[in-house]
Amino acid sequence: MTTEVACFYTSKKYVSKVFIPKSLSNYRLFLGIVSTTVKIGPLCSKVSSFIVAGLGFTEFGYPMATGGLNEPGVLTKAYMNNLYYNDLSFPIKTRADICYENAWHGNEEDVQAGARYKNPLKKRTYSIKLKI
Repeated sequence: MTTEVACFYTSKKYVSKVFIPKSLSNYRLFLGIVSTTVKIGPLCSKVSSFIVAGLGFTEFGYPMATGGLNEPGVLTKAYMNNLYYNDLSFPIKTRADICYENAWHGNEEDVQAGARYKNPLKKRTYSIKLKI
């Protein structure tokens, strides 16, 4: 073995001069992605635990501490009032309102499909919690 070849095997100095075939270039990209994922993976698991804890607090901890078991979370209220049910005559304020709206909309779907003659529930124009 010449000194240049031995130097190639023991030193990283000559690695940049090695020709990489086209068939292996995609493989090197894949290995780079895998090694980056392995480096970042533990950090992602720690960050995700904080995210899950924060969502749990906003959806369960805070509403139960301030209003009891019948209070929905902030994100649930926003989703139900703005995205899921867009035809509400009175906004959803409690979990009981969510259950009533679910039953009312289910009966309306049955009426439209022809499975029911009419909806036995009236349209909710008040909060169920306030009526009780």
